[in-house]
Amino acid sequence: MPNKIKKEESPQVEKLVEEIQDIVKPEPPEDNLRELKRKLAEQNKKIDMLLEVADKKSLSNYYDRNKESLPTYIKVRTLDKKVIIGWKSICDDVDRDMVSGRVVEKQEVLVFFKDGTKGQYPLVIFERNYKSVTCRLISLLTNADGTRAYKLARLDTDEIIEIGDRFVN
Repeated sequence: MPNKIKKEESPQVEKLVEEIQDIVKPEPPEDNLRELKRKLAEQNKKIDMLLEVADKKSLSNYYDRNKESLPTYIKVRTLDKKVIIGWKSICDDVDRDMVSGRVVEKQEVLVFFKDGTKGQYPLVIFERNYKSVTCRLISLLTNADGTRAYKLARLDTDEIIEIGDRFVN
């Protein structure tokens, strides 16, 4: 048979418990909720009044300063499913065809890809075959000489790209 232990509390402990209960009497939840609703209604009235009497220009300036900045989207070029981080013209010759008399241009570009590879393409092929990929701007990077670059995240693969400002959009 288990031993039952009786709790005996001293009169001082009982007195302290009664005092604490008097101090911390919880309000009925309905009364508390009614009070909160009443205060909220008063605050909404005050806010409406302040917006009504406010200087519209100052209010507009405040909203312009404190609005959330929208993400900036930038397009980068891809060719053969590789991100292009730069290109330069390596050949730009203009000749006249002696047989037909037409002007013939030989234009070629050297394309630099993010993975470190290079490719040489005729300019016409380069312009026809590149694809634009939309990226979200993460940050703007500036070198000591003043050149800018963008740190971007591709929307389709979440790949991080750093690219010079001359080679976007």
